[in-house]
Amino acid sequence: MVGVLADVVQVIMFAAGADALLGVAGAGELSKRRVGVYVPEKDGLELVHPGVGKKKSWIIEGNNGANGEDVCCDRWPERGNPQRVLKQERLPRVGGWLLPRSTAGDGRGCRESLPERGAAQRVWKREVDFASRGFHELRGRAASTAMEFKISFLWFKKKGSISNLAHFVGFHVFLLLCFGLKSTEAFDPLDPNGNITIKWDIMQWTPDGYVAVVTMNNFQKYRHIQAPGWTLGWAWSKKEVIWSMVGSQTTEQGDCSRFKGNVPHCCKKDPTVVDLLPGTPYNMQIANCCKGGVISSWVQDPPNAISSFQLSVGAAGTTNKTVHVPKNFTLKAPGPGYTCGAAQIVKSSQFVSPDGRRTTQALMTWNITCTYSQLLSQRTPSCCVSLSSFYNDTIVDCPTCSCGCQNNITQPGSCVEGDSPYLASVVNGPGKNSLVPLVQCTSHMCPVRIHWHVKLNYKEYWRAKITITNFNYRMNYTQWNIVAQHPNFDNITQIFSFNYQSLTPYGGINDTAMLWGMKFYNDLLMEAGPAGNVQSELLFRKDDSTFTFQKGWAFPRRIYFNGDNCVMPPPDAYPWLPNAGPLPLTPALLPLLVFWAIFACFFV
Repeated sequence: MVGVLADVVQVIMFAAGADALLGVAGAGELSKRRVGVYVPEKDGLELVHPGVGKKKSWIIEGNNGANGEDVCCDRWPERGNPQRVLKQERLPRVGGWLLPRSTAGDGRGCRESLPERGAAQRVWKREVDFASRGFHELRGRAASTAMEFKISFLWFKKKGSISNLAHFVGFHVFLLLCFGLKSTEAFDPLDPNGNITIKWDIMQWTPDGYVAVVTMNNFQKYRHIQAPGWTLGWAWSKKEVIWSMVGSQTTEQGDCSRFKGNVPHCCKKDPTVVDLLPGTPYNMQIANCCKGGVISSWVQDPPNAISSFQLSVGAAGTTNKTVHVPKNFTLKAPGPGYTCGAAQIVKSSQFVSPDGRRTTQALMTWNITCTYSQLLSQRTPSCCVSLSSFYNDTIVDCPTCSCGCQNNITQPGSCVEGDSPYLASVVNGPGKNSLVPLVQCTSHMCPVRIHWHVKLNYKEYWRAKITITNFNYRMNYTQWNIVAQHPNFDNITQIFSFNYQSLTPYGGINDTAMLWGMKFYNDLLMEAGPAGNVQSELLFRKDDSTFTFQKGWAFPRRIYFNGDNCVMPPPDAYPWLPNAGPLPLTPALLPLLVFWAIFACFFV
């Protein structure tokens, strides 16, 4: 029986761009590239496998099959000596790199013969090296450059060839995941497109660098940056320095001893930038700066969802081709939680004059996208939910240890009793300015608790009350907000003393509401104490097809506070209707049950 090539794999990658496919070998050539299918004899090849032990030819298409531009192997191992060989194709000059031509064989650019049986490890090493060089080249070129990376593995029939192929494909899929995916992947089901985009606009060139305006846009619907504000960091690609800044400052100057005369504002390789405080002199301000690093969410306050600063960079490139993009961006708001991707050069930003009659644009622009993850932000949750209703005396408190199980017995100083005579000294003691919360001692140990109470039932309406309580003695929550999910939000009638915005990330499904305080009235949630709470009531209209008080339907499905998911009680602990439990077996019901049991026996 004639031996047949068992396994063939091709991995083809193209960069983004409309001209990528046309730069390889013409748009029509893609239809000829098939896995495990040879070019027919009419294209100039002899029949494959005419017999065992004879020479066999394989040509990987490239440049429309032109002679001298293909890389091929002119000899295959005999039957019984299975080897694997890496097929490399020379790429067109319009994109990708050129492989060195081999002078072996008949001078047509064919690769060397297959290695001997004992050289399998060297073959695998060349495969890995080639893959690494290919991926490095792909990352280093612009998005409009087309590149084709083609790998073909050929095995003769042998036990275990499928397993070897699976290992090889798995290895290259791992490389694709490492080099192809960005580190900014973080998904929020209620705000799938939410992120903070940092835009770096070069406005003018200087003798040794440029002047740039950096703008931070918060495109998150309900997650904001509160006091003490954002902290932005990055690493310079070479030996750049910051000569001056407007609207912000670096936390450290660094070593500037190599400069004589004028000393830069910062000489650190990895500067850290913070916003200036309100009240900064006007000659040190720029538009959208000097708010102490506080950035509102996009829904709550769009004009204040932006923060900007200006910096003059020296020892840098002075043209679009010589300037180097910073790397390793970090954003703290104010603690961890955000992950920033690599800077991407984009189309230059355009600016319209106040009168709308003139448009200017930046000399060069790159964007950095940062996304949030609650798992990176904190090790434990920061809020919990408790429930109650008018039809049941039971108050379902937050689950025990919702935000941790620390207490003064296991960890002294981790919480404070609300009636402690030393409360003031503890709150104003060491760690007053730290970000570590000092909470009141409770069973849940959460800094914030949201209580949902089903208050009243009318003929066509029903009413619920929301109370937000702060148990943190070291934090005033400015511009707080909550996001609640409930199926009756599509028929909400009135909200008292809270602002409301419907969130519909999935089209017609209107079951998510964003609530926040009214400005100068209750938009500030004070620290723990008598004034550390805000509350409101919601009036819903009943829908006869869905409304019920049974099985906890009147309680929310999920609640977020300041963008963090709160811990809900288990569903079996929700307050139930008085008649929702099992009926007691009283003596009056016993004869009735016996009668129906005997009656049923006559029909069985």
